[in-house]
Amino acid sequence: MMIVGKKQLLYLLRCSGLLVFFCSLFIGQVVGQVACDTCDVTEEEMSLFVLGEAELQAVSELERLGDEMMFQFAQPDEALKYYMGAYDYKKEDFDLNLKIAKCLLKSVSEQKTSAILYLERAMEINSNYDSLSLLLGMAYHLDGQWRNAIDYYQKFKLKAVETDEIEKRIYECVSGLQLSAKPANVHIQNMGPVLNSRFSDFCPLVEGSGNVLYFTSRRHEFRSDNPDIRTHLTEHIYISRKYGKRWTVPVPLQGISMAEDHNGTVSLSDNGKHMLVYQHADIMITHWEKGKWQTPKTLPMAVNSDYMETSACLNSSGDTLYFTSDRPVPEAKGGLDIYGIARDSTGRWGRPYCLSEAVNTPYDEEGVFLSKDGSRMYFSSRGHNTIGGFDVFVSVKQKDGTWGEAKNMGIPLNTPGDDIYFVLSRNERVGYYSSEQKDTYGEKDLYQVLLEPKEEMSIQLPVLKPERVTTFAFPDGTKITSSE
Repeated sequence: MMIVGKKQLLYLLRCSGLLVFFCSLFIGQVVGQVACDTCDVTEEEMSLFVLGEAELQAVSELERLGDEMMFQFAQPDEALKYYMGAYDYKKEDFDLNLKIAKCLLKSVSEQKTSAILYLERAMEINSNYDSLSLLLGMAYHLDGQWRNAIDYYQKFKLKAVETDEIEKRIYECVSGLQLSAKPANVHIQNMGPVLNSRFSDFCPLVEGSGNVLYFTSRRHEFRSDNPDIRTHLTEHIYISRKYGKRWTVPVPLQGISMAEDHNGTVSLSDNGKHMLVYQHADIMITHWEKGKWQTPKTLPMAVNSDYMETSACLNSSGDTLYFTSDRPVPEAKGGLDIYGIARDSTGRWGRPYCLSEAVNTPYDEEGVFLSKDGSRMYFSSRGHNTIGGFDVFVSVKQKDGTWGEAKNMGIPLNTPGDDIYFVLSRNERVGYYSSEQKDTYGEKDLYQVLLEPKEEMSIQLPVLKPERVTTFAFPDGTKITSSE
């Protein structure tokens, strides 16, 4: 016979979510019993006088456990379970509404925009909490409610000591207003629950035939109840094959994806025989030989450094590599920048060079990808005229070999969340990327993009004809207008 101690039992209950269930059931039985005789009172009124000392302690314990998961372990999704267990009995509690909203805004498995309901309720209870304007601005921003977001960001800015971040957020919302006035002619489709999980699925690589998909995921392979959400950060490479119109259930890529370390997809050659992967904090290359992927080998030290290198892409001829790095060289623009490096006729790599301000910004650039003919570079950036998080941009190669001014790929391809790792099919009429669209199954999902013909694509910012114009000025001298 196994004897389980109090601490062990509490841990088991926490991991399985049973504690939330039993506490809620216990309190619910009491409320339900009294409700039979108090049908003429409201839910809020009943919750005020029905709960006795024992029930109040159970509610407090749920909230305390939520605080522990949120503030001690930084696990918002786990904390949310406990907070929601207490919420039925404390709907008018300002602090609890605020905690739930913060969990949702940081969630990796729930819709972040659900925070709006709880923030609006918190605002009704106490409108004097300074950070509430910022949180509401963030939630409206994520929901694409550009004007509401700007209003609350402006309110917070009046009281903020440091305003650079708020000004950038306002700039993003104004960009959202502009781009939403003329949506891009593309069709976005979630690739479905067979491929996507409740965790982050990203960096899709599609073999030239379009029937083999590699991607990176933070899902759990062996347990659906997720006993320790802290391990959701571990990344592994998965493979799925397409038969007809259906993708098979993804499985870990054998021989490449190691259980003890981060492993990620980076880039795939058009013939599907060479793959760049992320392992051991470096970008590595593996080749398909003898019916399997060989052990990855590290790229030259000119590419990998003591700093962070996260994505890369070879051109079709294999003599030029573009990659992202945060190395602190004099020509760096800030954050992760895109670098180029060329290989000579002897096969030796030269010295990497940082791309200009037409592509790189003081913020992060990520997920670089080249069109088949090498004339267009697709990448994601937190700078330029992003509408929030990473947006997908395209730059066209100029006659002198430099890269032209980056253009935002527009809405609906881009969202206020992260839109990243965009790649094209062989015919360049279909794209694949990861995004935080509103129909995601988790934090980031894999999406397919049906593009309009290349010669008809128009991603220039539209000219607005507003009834009233507000001009926003920023520290770098940039001015942008918004219609009211």
